[in-house]
Amino acid sequence: MSRGGKPVRQRHAIGRHAGAARTPARRGSMAQRDRMVGDGTDSDRRPQSGPLPVIVARATDDAARPVGAESAWRRPAAYGPRLAPTLEPSWTVAERAAFRAFANCYLREIDAGRFVARDGPAPSFIEWRLTGQRRRLRAALAYRSLCGAHEFGLVQAADFGDGRFRSISWLTGIQLMIAEASERNGGALAGSANSAALLSRVIQSIRAIDANLTRTRTTVPGHDFLATEQSLVYGHWLHPTPKSMEGITPWQREVYAPEAGGRFQLVAFAVDRHHVREDHAYGPKPTEIAARLAGDDLARCGLGDKEAILLMHPLQAEYLQLSPHVAAARRDGILRLLGPVGPDFFATSSMRTVCSADAGYQLKFSLPVQITNSVRRNGLEEMKAGVAMARWLKRQGALAEAGGLSFLPDPAWVTVELPGQTDTGFETIYRETVAPDAEPPVMVAALTAAPVRPRPSMLKGLIARLAARDGATPQATAARWFDAYLKASVEPVIRFFDRTGIALEAHQQNCLLRLVDGWPDGLVYRDNQGFYLSESERPALSTNFPEARGIDGLFFREEEIVGRLTYYLLVNQVFSVIARLGEDGLLPEDAAIGQLRQTLQTLAGRTSRGGRRFCDTALAAPDLVLKANLGLRLADTDELASPTGAGVYTRWPNPLIAPGPSRPQRLAS
Repeated sequence: MSRGGKPVRQRHAIGRHAGAARTPARRGSMAQRDRMVGDGTDSDRRPQSGPLPVIVARATDDAARPVGAESAWRRPAAYGPRLAPTLEPSWTVAERAAFRAFANCYLREIDAGRFVARDGPAPSFIEWRLTGQRRRLRAALAYRSLCGAHEFGLVQAADFGDGRFRSISWLTGIQLMIAEASERNGGALAGSANSAALLSRVIQSIRAIDANLTRTRTTVPGHDFLATEQSLVYGHWLHPTPKSMEGITPWQREVYAPEAGGRFQLVAFAVDRHHVREDHAYGPKPTEIAARLAGDDLARCGLGDKEAILLMHPLQAEYLQLSPHVAAARRDGILRLLGPVGPDFFATSSMRTVCSADAGYQLKFSLPVQITNSVRRNGLEEMKAGVAMARWLKRQGALAEAGGLSFLPDPAWVTVELPGQTDTGFETIYRETVAPDAEPPVMVAALTAAPVRPRPSMLKGLIARLAARDGATPQATAARWFDAYLKASVEPVIRFFDRTGIALEAHQQNCLLRLVDGWPDGLVYRDNQGFYLSESERPALSTNFPEARGIDGLFFREEEIVGRLTYYLLVNQVFSVIARLGEDGLLPEDAAIGQLRQTLQTLAGRTSRGGRRFCDTALAAPDLVLKANLGLRLADTDELASPTGAGVYTRWPNPLIAPGPSRPQRLAS
């Protein structure tokens, strides 16, 4: 098979497990969608979350195949029943997914709208007054979520003074919301360029999702870890343009984006050792690892005694060759291009972190690509922080990994120093990889991702198989599974913060769930950008973590840490699990929120420092911290290029607070 006229190698196994082909999405036809006309009746009551009646595909055989250690869980392609496909085009599915992502961000950050309940078979809906456009916009609710993951159906609009609503496309609905948000954030003229940039990213995201859904994949044995890492067809559930990228062509995306499943060699540079800067907490140096990875190709490179080999992602290598400072270094004999070497690598979910069956490390690169909110670069301070944390974790040993929490550390880094350059673009992080002979952990984002129809979501398929194996109902199994998930994921992160004063940026992509026969049994954390050290614990940390003293930006006020942790752990990760179980009809969201509330109440009584204050805040605060992804995109801002490099945050009503008579019955504020 070829992409863009260039042969693309077939994906191969990593370790001893197998990957899976993705099935193109098909959903209910446009003709099957309900149509709304006229006004509904406002309702102040907060209906219980849950799916509305929908037309579903017909299940075929093997729907109740039992779970086995060597069957369902080890073969991601077999999750859930096989369903007879429906007729909806992939572009329609992609456009609806884009509206869902954007409208939910708009609800959280710009305007909560009003919820209108309908009696009878007509769907309820959310309506917004777009005062700047002098229009009313409404979207039917296919699923109403307490955690902010609503699913929408038909979209309609009406002019002010005209009660007749007319159907519009999902993309037109997004355009209206962009125009309104722009006017509310500085006026139409001030925001016109940013609005155009945002609309462009929306369209990029739709095209990428469409390509993900329609791409023909060769079915080959693969690896569970890699299969789940490459399964995020729709992207970040809290982002308005979840699959947008700037700085990459469509043909490059077909090779390097994780969902494309492409394979590629890394590109080698020979660099004068006097200009190589590297550090490692333990094990071999990065340049030694690179030489081993180059393997037999190293002999043909003609590496000099005073040269070291550095490996680059092909995209970054192309960018570096066109950079003036690298061109000057090549002319001066400081470095030279060697070309592709070593084994094939594959993109993980972040795209810039790659893995290979033949490598004991994953490599994380800077890339000249803006992915969602930022151009992805490795900063020197974060690389230092990764090595410092790796040293600390090594010293702590079992103490650091108590309670089911473990880590994929980033123990080494390397870069090239060139005159007049702070960051040269060669910055590379070496991360420990998943053991090939162990049951691979599964990214929470993959478990909770929206399903690629006609298949169910990965989590729904898993619950169905566990229920069939145990002879229980899916609903009872889901409640048990969620309780086990809270013990395996939420409790260890909070206890770690309470015990050490170190909080983790535990969002759904950084967290890998360890499963034993399908049941949550622990959490694996990755990402050297995601450590927050509490100022209130600085004296103790300075004693047992001396490396942290000289690293800028590691210490934060505890109040700020608690806010970040409520977003990353609860809003981003746990609420995605709750919403998926609810939308899949397995566990009502209010019941799951009740289980989460009970877990936090129990932990509040068993912790005494930062963990206790986190639990108290999560249980009592009327609002939780929320990352303002739509605000960042409206401002056309690269969050990592900001002075703090930490993004922009806002507030969102806390679903853990039971609504009372004085609490507005709105979806967001």
